[in-house]
Amino acid sequence: LNNHFCQSVAELVFAFWTTPHGSRLIAVIHLLVIAGDRIILPPLAAPALSVDLKSLRKPSIAAARSLLEAGLFDAWLLAADTFSGQERQAIDELRDCEPAQQCLRAPRFQGRLAALREAPLVDYAGVREAKFELLELLYAHFRSRHLEHGSTRAQQFRAYQAARGAALRRHALVEALQEHFHRADPAVWGWPAWPAPYRDPAGEAAARFAEERLERVELFEYLQWQAERQLARAAERCAALGMALGLYLDLAVSVDGAGSDAWAQQDVYALGASVGAPPDDFNLKGQDWGLPPLRPDRLRTTRYALYAAALREAMTHAGALRIDHVMGLMRLYWIPRGAGAESGAYVHYE
Repeated sequence: LNNHFCQSVAELVFAFWTTPHGSRLIAVIHLLVIAGDRIILPPLAAPALSVDLKSLRKPSIAAARSLLEAGLFDAWLLAADTFSGQERQAIDELRDCEPAQQCLRAPRFQGRLAALREAPLVDYAGVREAKFELLELLYAHFRSRHLEHGSTRAQQFRAYQAARGAALRRHALVEALQEHFHRADPAVWGWPAWPAPYRDPAGEAAARFAEERLERVELFEYLQWQAERQLARAAERCAALGMALGLYLDLAVSVDGAGSDAWAQQDVYALGASVGAPPDDFNLKGQDWGLPPLRPDRLRTTRYALYAAALREAMTHAGALRIDHVMGLMRLYWIPRGAGAESGAYVHYE
């Protein structure tokens, strides 16, 4: 985890911190107390601190940095900043990967990072490109230094692959396929826009790609492994700080219809519909969230395996779990593809 990641986390907090009347919010992650125009950190994990929010009403990196400099998100800096050259790194390979270290120290790269950090809003594409420039080098180092020699770290990665099984491989395969087709045509926005043979997760085309591009597919498995390790470290750090709940994580109401879950489980999702909310006094046109709902009939026939797996994964490192739109456990508002939100209807789940 690094400062830029923490800044993104802080922006998510800012998006919900207050109403125009000045609401109060307790963030479980670091027991931030937000009251009126100030954020106060009780002295359980750091000295009592207070930050003026009047100039921070608009989420931005500058706003996030103010909190970081005040120490409010210190607990998140457990693995240090991979991009800052500090003494600890979030990815172990950086310690002995000279090409990555040279890239990191280069004035060109440092200038790029500075521009990204000073931007008034997060440049997601720019951040991804900067991170991938280093991650590609670290992965190449990991393959040559560890996988080719069967080191202890390589064995840990292979164990992670085996534990996550087919679900991890399908996700990594979708990432590699999307990268491949998007590079050839930037208009390709997800698997529904791929050539037809590759839309079938059990088809020969996808299997052949996975075999021929195994090293690339394993890059995305390696990245998932790093994310898992960093989240685990965050949970361990919370426990070390004596936090009773630790991480408070979120289970989304659904998934991206262009992502790996929908590709791999096309029969379980209603891909011809999206979830949302009907018209009401707050939104006279209703809401279409653009996410495909799970089919209750398929959930039953598959013994709720997909939903159970999602809960299990979300709970692995969480002390508390927020279920987004929890009423969705009973019913969801379905909107037919291409129709307005006023044309939807509630579908009940048993």
